[in-house]
Amino acid sequence: MVEDTDLCRHVLSIVEPWTVVRVEMNIADRRVDVWVAHPDGTNWPCPECCQTLSLFDNEEE
Repeated sequence: MVEDTDLCRHVLSIVEPWTVVRVEMNIADRRVDVWVAHPDGTNWPCPECCQTLSLFDNEEE
């Protein structure tokens, strides 16, 4: 059986370092909420210079 998180990961084409950590379906509201996360300490390429840097402009949900 496929887990909701695996299904959403495939449907949304989510790749590492991102992972689907939670899925909630609300049939009455016709809504699916998907939470994605990345490991702490992940470095990201700067969109301007392409240098790999740590994340600095991030807040918890």
